Amino acid sequence: MPVVCRCGPPGAARAAPLLVLALLLAGAGAAAASAALCQPGLIKPAWRGPPQRVSLPFCEQYTCSCCAPRHALAIAAAHARATGADDASPACVAALRLLACRPCDPEVGTGAKPAVCGWTCDAAFEACKEVGLAVAEEQPCFDGGAVGAAAAAELCPESDAARRQQRAQRRRAGRGWGGGALPPAPVLAALAGALAVAVAVLGAALAAARGGAPPAVGGVQRAGAGGVAGAAAAAAAAAAGASVEGASGLLSTEERRQVLLQAARMREAAARAAAAAKPKAG
Repeated sequence: MPVVCRCGPPGAARAAPLLVLALLLAGAGAAAASAALCQPGLIKPAWRGPPQRVSLPFCEQYTCSCCAPRHALAIAAAHARATGADDASPACVAALRLLACRPCDPEVGTGAKPAVCGWTCDAAFEACKEVGLAVAEEQPCFDGGAVGAAAAAELCPESDAARRQQRAQRRRAGRGWGGGALPPAPVLAALAGALAVAVAVLGAALAAARGGAPPAVGGVQRAGAGGVAGAAAAAAAAAAGASVEGASGLLSTEERRQVLLQAARMREAAARAAAAAKPKAG
């Protein structure tokens, strides 16, 4: 017998057993009503039979198949994208159609498909190797183009991979100047020449400030600011020429041409400065 709490008004203790009895009777009635609708065991869906065989609009080799028409249309769209080239031969179209329609083969089924035979792949390649490909032919390379070769040395030298390899070699060889990489020896020679020019210019400026004669640069007496500028330009041109000679194996033809052109401009500036420094004949 359940224990009833005596808290609350006097009628609450007598109403509690009646409420429990009403709830028990309601639950028993609901269970009896649902027993007629419940089926023992697992849920058994209605049996609808196998899918109906239909005629396929694309895979003509299978007049009837369990493949739904929407599947065949998707296969047809993929086949059209693969053979969209104008130069696709009928043999290539037929080979790709045969491979694309394999999922609808009633003898294969809808489960895991076995691997395609090697001779089938070879036949498809032989039929389609001319579509969008140039086999054993000399063709120019373009950015973003696919290039295939048996060895890396046979790749087009102007391809993206070859240019990336050249840039990596230049970065490993040394720091770049003028678009190309220089080995350490020419870089040090250029820095030494620039330091010598800076020392000569500083000495000439100090001598001019003190009112004395400018010092000798490289064993040759220079006169005036024009001579100092000419010496600086000549030294810079010589350093640039030495750098180009030392990096001739790493710089491209265009990069060597640009550096030599800059050196020629420096020599012209040195000649003009020397001519301006000469005293005019009376």
